[in-house]
Amino acid sequence: MDQLGALLRHAVNLLPQRQELKESLALALWEQAVGEALAKNTKPLRLYRSTLIVIVPSQAWRKELHLMRTEIVTKINENAGFRLIQDIEFRVDLNFTILPVALPQADSKSTTEPLDLPIESIPDQGLRDSLIAAASSYLQRNR
Repeated sequence: MDQLGALLRHAVNLLPQRQELKESLALALWEQAVGEALAKNTKPLRLYRSTLIVIVPSQAWRKELHLMRTEIVTKINENAGFRLIQDIEFRVDLNFTILPVALPQADSKSTTEPLDLPIESIPDQGLRDSLIAAASSYLQRNR
């Protein structure tokens, strides 16, 4: 993987449109880094220098994702195979539509473990639903 990353980095740096290629790569890696539920409720807009600009639907989303940005940057760079971005800037666009998140359905054999999180204190319903879906998915995978 290191050799592939080095080769990709070298190829990108040789091309005259390297900034556009880096931007395209960063935008393409967004969903892989954050997962489907978060990707549906965010929009990577552009790469400015080494900062990925991402649109979010509310201040609550911006605050939560800001706390996760170091992990997301790491995932994007790992998936790229080289240091593609250094930071992420989240910008609120109140006209951005939040897509409904399908919550995982518990099958008859499994029991739903209660989440010991203050979920009801999150004012944004879409963010609350995404957190529940992510936590439920995590708990199901780790049984």
